[in-house]
Amino acid sequence: MSEAAPRGRRTTQALVAAVVSIGLLLVAVATWVVKSEYDRQLRVAATGARATENQIAALVTAANQRVLTLRSSAQYAYQAIERGGAVPTQGVRGNTLGYRGSVSGTPADIVTDRAVVEELWLTLAGVHAAAPDIALSYVMSARTGFAANYPRLPDAEHLAMARAMARKVFDPATHQFIQSVAHRPETAPPLWTAVYRDNYTGRTRAGRVIRGDGRLVSLLAPVWVDGQYRMMVGIDVWANDLREILRNQPVPGVELTLVDGNEHVIATSRAADIPLAAGPFSKAKTAGTEVRDFLGFDPDGEPPRGVLTGKRVVRAQAIGDTPLRVIAIADMGNVTRQVLFRLGALLAVMLGLYALLCLVAWYVLRRVLAPAFRLAGHIERSGTGTPPEVSRLWRPTLAAIDAAFAAQRGAVARLEEAHATTSAVLDAAFDAVVLADADLRVVSANMAFTRMFAPTGVASIGRPLPDLIAPAKEAEPIGDALRFDGESMADAWPFEARGVRGRRFPAELQARRLQQGGRALIVVFIRDITERRRIEAEVASQREALHQSEKMTALGSLLAGVSHELNNPLAVVLGRSTVLAEQLAGTPHESALQKLRSAADRCGRIVRTFLAMARRSAPERSAVDINALVNDALEITGYGLRTAGIELVLDLDTGLPGTSADGDQLVQVVINLLINAQHALAALPDCAPREVRIETARDAAGRILLTVRDTGPGVPDAVRRRIFEPFFTTKPVGEGTGMGLSVSRGIVEAHEGALELVSGAGGGAAFRITLPVEPVAPVRTRQAPRPATGGSRGRILIVDDEADVAELIEECLRPLGAAIRVVHGGEAALAEIAAGWFDVVVCDVRMAGMDGFETWRRATAARAGQGERFLFLTGDILAGDTSRRAAEIGRPVIEKPFDPAEIRAAVEAVLAEASASETIETR
Repeated sequence: MSEAAPRGRRTTQALVAAVVSIGLLLVAVATWVVKSEYDRQLRVAATGARATENQIAALVTAANQRVLTLRSSAQYAYQAIERGGAVPTQGVRGNTLGYRGSVSGTPADIVTDRAVVEELWLTLAGVHAAAPDIALSYVMSARTGFAANYPRLPDAEHLAMARAMARKVFDPATHQFIQSVAHRPETAPPLWTAVYRDNYTGRTRAGRVIRGDGRLVSLLAPVWVDGQYRMMVGIDVWANDLREILRNQPVPGVELTLVDGNEHVIATSRAADIPLAAGPFSKAKTAGTEVRDFLGFDPDGEPPRGVLTGKRVVRAQAIGDTPLRVIAIADMGNVTRQVLFRLGALLAVMLGLYALLCLVAWYVLRRVLAPAFRLAGHIERSGTGTPPEVSRLWRPTLAAIDAAFAAQRGAVARLEEAHATTSAVLDAAFDAVVLADADLRVVSANMAFTRMFAPTGVASIGRPLPDLIAPAKEAEPIGDALRFDGESMADAWPFEARGVRGRRFPAELQARRLQQGGRALIVVFIRDITERRRIEAEVASQREALHQSEKMTALGSLLAGVSHELNNPLAVVLGRSTVLAEQLAGTPHESALQKLRSAADRCGRIVRTFLAMARRSAPERSAVDINALVNDALEITGYGLRTAGIELVLDLDTGLPGTSADGDQLVQVVINLLINAQHALAALPDCAPREVRIETARDAAGRILLTVRDTGPGVPDAVRRRIFEPFFTTKPVGEGTGMGLSVSRGIVEAHEGALELVSGAGGGAAFRITLPVEPVAPVRTRQAPRPATGGSRGRILIVDDEADVAELIEECLRPLGAAIRVVHGGEAALAEIAAGWFDVVVCDVRMAGMDGFETWRRATAARAGQGERFLFLTGDILAGDTSRRAAEIGRPVIEKPFDPAEIRAAVEAVLAEASASETIETR
């Protein structure tokens, strides 16, 4: 499944989250900025209110100090006058004082009060000189009604004011208030009055305009002397002056209100007029909160921003030690307008930037990320499937991607095909191919390696290669061999491999280094050489057989030469002895001639035996008795065994069946075995037992067994393998040819039997002949040749380069009564044939000059039909192509030595063919 869609959703969510986070951050920044600006505005308002409060405090403090100064001066004046008795005279005129209309009290009190009032007028002048903002300062006698004020007005105005002040003392509206002041403790602070009206307006003598609309607030303090209330001193502050101070505050939009201890409004920065009976400060402006709840701020510290009540921020500040309070009320609407006025542009810019950010994010998401992720999904699908819908901007990229993927798919397909082919080739290899790292640990291997060493396959990955392929004793040498220098191993390393299920087999390995991705690897080729070893053994065996064949060929060549040289004399001896025996039949010499003839015939058979062994031809079989053959062999070798001190033991099975075999050849085999046993026993010490045992029997399969055992030293193991090789002998030079056992095995195998060396009982050697029981064929007696009749029976040409042989043939054929012509070579024969026709041509094959086959060819060419009268003689049947050429010509061949009767029969057969041919032609 493609990961592009989930990744796209995650990226989109991350982008939206980033934009929202930035928006929240901007909101937090804007909130912080707005809050900071709110705080700043409130701090500015508080700072401006503090400045106004300081002005009010300065004025109030000055008034308080003047009242205290007046009280102290009054106390001092009373004490000075009453104790000293002198009335100070300051030249104050009488109209300085005001009175109620009648003066009460003792004359002394009147004098004293008048003097004190006049004295204090001078003090009032000094106080006003120090604080010109004070509207009026005055003193009023409590017991005599005298009063004085400052600044001094024209006499008529001043007198009217003084009288008005005197009346005020006894005015029912103010009397209670004045009485409350009179009853304040001596050490109590001065008392501020509520706002009241004084209608007097005018100018002072100095020309100063007494401002105001008549609304005043007074600060009063009682004068106590010796525990008696004597006088009240006070000052008047114009309410308009206080309002001007509040209205002139530096921060617009902040409402300031001055209230007294009873929270009655004294002055405000907003109202143009304050009623005389204004009453308490409106709690609606503080959301029902008492003014005292806004107090308690440190006046020397940073001005507090106030307390938010409803939609207003309220702060109240006490004026020094007085009960007066200044209440600052900031309307949050005004503050908000100020904040927006100052921060509107900044907030608009921030909002615009955030909107731009959202727009950019939307564009990136819609135009960039979404197509990019669709392309990514297309890429993850390797460019397969339906291409995604993208804008025109991305279409060239999509086309390039599809083209690249198409090329990549083709390359990958080719690479996979090549890899599959390589893997298939490696898996089809008969040799194990394994890839190992520098530590000789298996990285990968082909199927042959799995079949040989690791049927579980993956279990071999990562394991040390030497431990997988060889026993422990071979693993370390293999590891050393695989740590070779150079590109490859110099020679293959043979070792004994340990395969699946512990199978041991011969193997060899070859290795080569390679670099793959910067990693050093070793490719190891392991070959199971079991079959090669078998083939090598077979080749060695075949080589040995070839060697034996070459030896047999050499033997055949030797025998051919020997047979040729022996056959001609043997033919003469055999022929002459036969002729003589026929001629001397019935005489005393007949027996001797028969023995001579038998010996010669035997020699001929021996030569033919050699030839049969050399050419592996089928023996001439007849019915034989194996026990009789043993006795025949003992007739020849028995004397030698007895003279050598060897005891002969016979264990012959009298119930052996007869078989068809060549008796002469088998007798020769037994003679060879007996002679070998005699030679082996001759090497024993004189005291050692010497015995030869001959056994005949039948095995379970009914075959005939003939065993020759001796008590000699036996055959060493090293010799057993070569004991039947031609020319191999363990006898000293001159005592053996190494042909006996080889010839004997050849004779036995020609009889479809076997000659083998078996273990002898009690040591020694034991050779056993195994022969099949062959049915005995009836003996066909050859019909005796017809005696020669009178008259000529044709013409016979005898061709042989040996004169003795030619003369013997002539004598053998003379009884046939034919005209015989003898020549000694092929040229002479052709001359005779050219001179006349011959019914039979008896021609030797091997002659000096022109051989018999060439003579036949030329005779056939010289006279038509003459070649069909040829009868060949040879004592060298092994030579070259003698047998083949004779078969091609189709003429009979007689081997030397021959029996006279045999050659006469062959000639008569040719003559019979000639007679039959002539009869047919006549017809």
